Amino acid sequence: MTLYLTSYRPLCHSRFGRAAVDSFGHPPFVDGSSRREPDLENYLPTISGLCRSDQYVRRSKTVRRSAFVRRLAEGDVVVYLTVRGRYGGAKPHRYLTAVLKVLRIFQTPVKAARWYADVGLPIPTNCVYRATGPVTFEETLGRTPISVLEERYRWCQDSCGLIAACKPLFLELWCPPAMSDTEEHILFGRRPATQNPSALPVQTFDRLMRWADLSLRAQHLIA
Repeated sequence: MTLYLTSYRPLCHSRFGRAAVDSFGHPPFVDGSSRREPDLENYLPTISGLCRSDQYVRRSKTVRRSAFVRRLAEGDVVVYLTVRGRYGGAKPHRYLTAVLKVLRIFQTPVKAARWYADVGLPIPTNCVYRATGPVTFEETLGRTPISVLEERYRWCQDSCGLIAACKPLFLELWCPPAMSDTEEHILFGRRPATQNPSALPVQTFDRLMRWADLSLRAQHLIA
């Protein structure tokens, strides 16, 4: 097992997105893009190459950075934090929203879509497939037109069509535990870099899961 840490921008990160939460009833901590990446609302969440995709040096067309999903193997674990922000608080902080274990990796969006349909689950929104479409602009962070994003996402999925189906070991999209800078240092030994995910020591997993459990219990006691 390899343990990775990465981040995403949740719907509640912008005023436009918070309005979408109120209007459409979405969990505030789903991804805020039109093709949810990761798709945390599916019973078996998915990771694709739409975000942290292949990047090329334009002139030579050589790969500068490979898509994060290419590094994943069955059995790996991916920890998702939100990007740092105030989120209505006094100091910038993050939230721990998901810990996903990779169950299967599909080589193409078509194979992923067919498998999800066969097991009776919705086709993930980050699977760019003819039977699926993006959410509306009103259900996003409100930053980029859907047409522009769709063109970009189709290029990303043409470049890397891998889809990782995952089992959630921890998932909280409504009231996830907040993580201060101090707690980041305690849990990870440093402020972690999440834009280009790196492998973490495996022993970090147990420490993180204990912290998440205790934090949720404390929230329930306060509530």
